Amino acid sequence: MDTFTENVLEAPDDELVCWCAGVSAKGIRDAVKNGARTLADIRAATGACSKGDCKNNNPRGRCCSVEIVQFLPREKFAKAAEFLLPRR
Repeated sequence: MDTFTENVLEAPDDELVCWCAGVSAKGIRDAVKNGARTLADIRAATGACSKGDCKNNNPRGRCCSVEIVQFLPREKFAKAAEFLLPRR
């Protein structure tokens, strides 16, 4: 699937979020449901954001970490977003 849902939180379960490691939205959701609370936790549970080639494979043209942190609980997302999202 080379297309993507604009809002990753609305992505169907089979849509890839991490294109270099082949991790789907369901894989990320399951990791969070099973206790992942940081990007490092999700990486350890799924292998997402670990191969460093998403920028080349991801149709969004960037590292998947920006999308992955959106699956985190709101308070954790806000903290992670400070480091990952561009400043205005």
